[in-house]
Amino acid sequence: MKKHLRFLSLILVLVMLALPLVSCTKTGTGAGTDTATETVGGTSMETELDAGDDTKAPDTEAADDGKIYTTIIQNIAEYVIVVPEDASEAISEVVEDLNKAIKKEVGAELTVVTSSTEEATYEILVGNISRKESENATSKLRTKDYVVKLDGNKLVMAGGNEEALIDAVNEFKNNFIVAGMVLAPTGRGLAYKYDYRFESVSINGKSITEYKIYSTNEECSERLAKNVFEKFSDETVEVATEMKAGEGQYIVLDPQSMNYTHYKAELRDGNLYVSGSYKSCYEFLDYFAKQGVKNVDITEGFEGDIDRPELYTKEELMYVLEKAYNTQDRLIIGQEIYVALKTPYKGSIDLFYEATGEYPGIVGTDLSWAGLRMYEPAYSYDLATDELKSQVFCEMVEYAEKGGIFTVGSHFANPNVEGTAHLDAKNECRGFLGKDDAFAAVITPGTALNNNFMAELELCIEYLQAMQEIGLTVIYRPFHEMNAPYFWWGLDQAWADGSKYRIQNESFINLWKYLHNVYDDAGLDNLIWQYCPDVSYIGNLEAYPGDDYCDIVGSDWYTTGGSGKIEVMENGTVRPLASLMKTGKVVGLAEVGNWTTEYYYGEKSEEEIARIKEAQLELFNGMDLTQNLRTILDNGYQLAYAMTWTQQHSFEYLGKGREAMKTGIYICRDELVDWFAEARATLRGNE
Repeated sequence: MKKHLRFLSLILVLVMLALPLVSCTKTGTGAGTDTATETVGGTSMETELDAGDDTKAPDTEAADDGKIYTTIIQNIAEYVIVVPEDASEAISEVVEDLNKAIKKEVGAELTVVTSSTEEATYEILVGNISRKESENATSKLRTKDYVVKLDGNKLVMAGGNEEALIDAVNEFKNNFIVAGMVLAPTGRGLAYKYDYRFESVSINGKSITEYKIYSTNEECSERLAKNVFEKFSDETVEVATEMKAGEGQYIVLDPQSMNYTHYKAELRDGNLYVSGSYKSCYEFLDYFAKQGVKNVDITEGFEGDIDRPELYTKEELMYVLEKAYNTQDRLIIGQEIYVALKTPYKGSIDLFYEATGEYPGIVGTDLSWAGLRMYEPAYSYDLATDELKSQVFCEMVEYAEKGGIFTVGSHFANPNVEGTAHLDAKNECRGFLGKDDAFAAVITPGTALNNNFMAELELCIEYLQAMQEIGLTVIYRPFHEMNAPYFWWGLDQAWADGSKYRIQNESFINLWKYLHNVYDDAGLDNLIWQYCPDVSYIGNLEAYPGDDYCDIVGSDWYTTGGSGKIEVMENGTVRPLASLMKTGKVVGLAEVGNWTTEYYYGEKSEEEIARIKEAQLELFNGMDLTQNLRTILDNGYQLAYAMTWTQQHSFEYLGKGREAMKTGIYICRDELVDWFAEARATLRGNE
């Protein structure tokens, strides 16, 4: 029933003939199935029925004939919609859409109230409401089940979880508000039962519910517990923050591998130990699902592989980027990962969704100082563990499979340790490298500077090779903002005393080509190389490495916001975007932000953060950013995407993210799924 069925003519005929409307129920596969609709004669039913009428449909609870019986609610205007006191924004939005659909179809706009409101005679109950009709329906549901049914004067919509409830409301809205009528499912109603993979899961004859899940990566433990409950068997397993001797048995997860698909399970000392990647560790029960086992009892060790993901190719990603670039009035939107949170979901995707109601089409991460910190130079700290590396890698693959695009940067550590000694913030990527001879030394094997640089490159190569092995293509953006005077690879070398030295353009270009060749020699072919200067300093094409060493171009742009300037269009005598477009390459804005208000990095109270955000709305908000991007496109410039930096530069901080998404300018992840399908069909058709 994911496909909306609108049988208007058929319904009108049915009403005229006073016959019951029936359809096949949605059977539980978890993925959803199409429905077929048919009419039947025989037992007649009153189709024009006030909700208070006692007339009922055939007793489908007792005799489940696989059909849905409906009745018309003639007095729909007398209904109120009731939602829980703590209804989420997502529930509020789906209820708003429901109300709009009712108004559009029958002209009645219903009042929306919370469950604490005095009970009305006629109610549409959305969620677990403190009414007996709602409680009765909810008590019979498992996690992913839902039901929509008329119970007396109450139209009940209930789901085992929020996602199921949203599905229930949408299915009702799309299939039962038709032809100038609101139809209510009667009897057993519109009922969806999720088909869990297992009826039970045990370990050595003991129910899995008697075990606790433990891992030093608690997020992996929580994902396994969620999978057991929502996907595998609807059983609840406790997550433990530590293992305590003599306090029961454990399922112990060791998610450190960069082999995305493989897992290994062993029984030792009454516990089940599972090793693998972050993804395979919480999906290892798939081993039994593939065998068709319904009652699982783990009595011995085993190992296997979860399914390989179906990911877009390099050619398909370029197709999508080029399509976005050539779509004059729209662009892909996304956000960089917040440095302190590191992982794609927690550090970007979830934050973006909460702020906008959409999933970002593009997400940025970093392998070095501003992200994973895989390499330990003299001043580094907070290095990535193997668990964190596996989690970030797996989340990237998982999100790409859903249509998300990733850019990967490298805030490489300064190979000249002394060049970073004056930096209080321990930003190893900043400081000075030296003059042109130092740049030459970095790319000369055997020198100290080259040894330091290669130590980090080898770790980056290993990580990128894991992405290549699983089929993940990424936009790779090294040495960004090279025309600014603060990174060690910059054209302007900033000394500790504040003076500068301008290196030759060729010194930087040789550094870029050296990196490109090192990665080529390592066999990396899953990278789309992006040259990405800043808008605010030296001319942005002075260090361009050439078409053979660059696939797309871009710019980082931090505006002064309230000044009304759009510096990426015109900055003094420089026209940054116009210059980049002359390369003939796809152009994207890799970092977007504003300097209008104060930071909230560091320790601040929730009240202080709220105050800062409120002030931001008046200075430069998400709609202001959106208008700037629209102005750029309206002036004939082309952009494939724009990606905000984090915290004060993001929609989470700027506010008005949901309003911005409704402008239609942005392409988000869910739309990209169709774009990649088009790319796949087109490219394969051309083979």
